[in-house]
Amino acid sequence: MDSVIWDTGTAVYQSVQYLLAQGHRRVVYVGELDMAIRGFVMRWDAFRMAMAEHGIEARVEDRLTHIRGLERDIKIKHLLDQVRERQATAILCGVGYHLPWVYQA
Repeated sequence: MDSVIWDTGTAVYQSVQYLLAQGHRRVVYVGELDMAIRGFVMRWDAFRMAMAEHGIEARVEDRLTHIRGLERDIKIKHLLDQVRERQATAILCGVGYHLPWVYQA
C-alpha cells in the first residue's frame, strides 16, 4: 500500500535549531502531551533533544501542554503568563491548530 506520512519529530527539531540559530534561548513549547498519542510524544522529545544539544534544559515548566478543552481567553492568559515568567523570546507550536490563538496572544 502506498502512503505518505510526515515526520513531526524532524519538523520540531529543525524548528528549534532555527530558533536557536537566531539567538533564542528561552523558547516556550505549546502543544499537547498526551502520552497515548505517539506524535505528541515525538514532538516534545524532539524539542527537548534539540534544546539539550545546545546545553539548554527543556523543563516541564517551560511548556504549555495542558490546554485541551480550555476556553480561548484562558489559553491566551496561560501563554502570556508563561512568556512573562520565562522571559521567552520565542514560541514553538507543536500542532497547527494552536496557531490561531497563539497568534492572537
